[in-house]
Amino acid sequence: MTKRDAFFCVFLILAFFAYTLSDLWGNWATDFSAYYYAGHFWGTGQLDQIYAGTEQVIGPQMPLEWTFAVVEDGYAGEQTYPFIYPPWVAVLMTPFTNMDPMILMNGVLVLNCSLMIASMWLAYRFMQPHTVSPVIWTLYSVLLFAISFTSTIALYLGQIQILVFFCCMLAFERLRYGAHWSAGMALAVAACLKVTPGALILIFIWNRNWRALGGFIVVSAAILAFSYGYMGVTIHAEFLTTLHKLEEQLFIAGMGFSVEGFIFDLVHTIKGTGIVHNSGEMIFEKPDWVGYFAKGLFVFGAAAIWWRTRGMYQPRALQRQFVGLALLIPLAAPLGWAHYFLLATYVLPAFGVLFGQRAFNVIYLTYLFLFSMIAQMLMARVGLTFFPQIMISVPILLGILGLVIVAPARPREPAQQTQNIGAIPAE
Repeated sequence: MTKRDAFFCVFLILAFFAYTLSDLWGNWATDFSAYYYAGHFWGTGQLDQIYAGTEQVIGPQMPLEWTFAVVEDGYAGEQTYPFIYPPWVAVLMTPFTNMDPMILMNGVLVLNCSLMIASMWLAYRFMQPHTVSPVIWTLYSVLLFAISFTSTIALYLGQIQILVFFCCMLAFERLRYGAHWSAGMALAVAACLKVTPGALILIFIWNRNWRALGGFIVVSAAILAFSYGYMGVTIHAEFLTTLHKLEEQLFIAGMGFSVEGFIFDLVHTIKGTGIVHNSGEMIFEKPDWVGYFAKGLFVFGAAAIWWRTRGMYQPRALQRQFVGLALLIPLAAPLGWAHYFLLATYVLPAFGVLFGQRAFNVIYLTYLFLFSMIAQMLMARVGLTFFPQIMISVPILLGILGLVIVAPARPREPAQQTQNIGAIPAE
């Protein structure tokens, strides 16, 4: 990279920081408040409050003790969301709960912006797009970060997902360069912060990379041993009960791009039995067929990704597997929040190398405009039997996933671009 290129990259990054901090500084980060007050209740010994909530788990109703805690901190009227994360996350937060929550939220905003920029460069190292210069990569990425719904909402909410996906990007950047144990360890941290990234171990299995899988198992076991040993069995049972409740519910929201909500609304709207969505979030008892459909999509999609990449040039196979699962996992998950697609957003600027320039132009521009905050807000409507955002966004995401699976393999990059890449051994 030349000095001029470095200057433009730094300029774009600083512009992103300036734009984001000026827009969100002093914003009450609702999701982060869940981590903060869970840590607060662990610190005060009120363990029964960590997973306190309504029968529906997710919703605007706050437990009374949570409301009192927010008022005591001087932020009466602010919202908190339920804590639905592994118990050890509350322990990690406890030392920071002596700080004013707003000061901490501002600090986390700076940290999350930094993690996104770091993830951008890890994605560049992982994808190694030989036709995309660092300046162009930074420009494409920063535009997505500043405009797209996926990144904006994650920053607005103070989402731990940004840290989780940094760990995921670090894991596969390390895997690409032959640091297999480190790759497994980094992915284990991500999976222990949020469960769903654990599905990415399929890539270790597909490539028979037992060292990476071993690193994942060892670190996961260590974190679980610490969590159960330090916090006890009871609170983990409460966490698992909360997850079970979520699995039994069908939560549909305009910012949730899951196939569960999509297929439920589509079928009932076609049949004329749809229920009017009179608020931005709707909760139903999940029909069995909806759960089977989502699980079937995941199994079929994962099998198709593996089958398509068998025998493919290994670095390209690894990249295509990663991109495919980065789309498939949130689509098939019960809560396919928009920010769950941030991992796919990181690697989107390399789609030209994977699928050709024409495909990239169409996908990038579609993603940039359709998934922009403005477009998503314009699509937001209540009073219908479906959410327009879901009806439009989910088919497009499924279409991109389909392209990842069926698109023919592109030619290998020049040899000088790959000479330092660690091979993925077939152990």
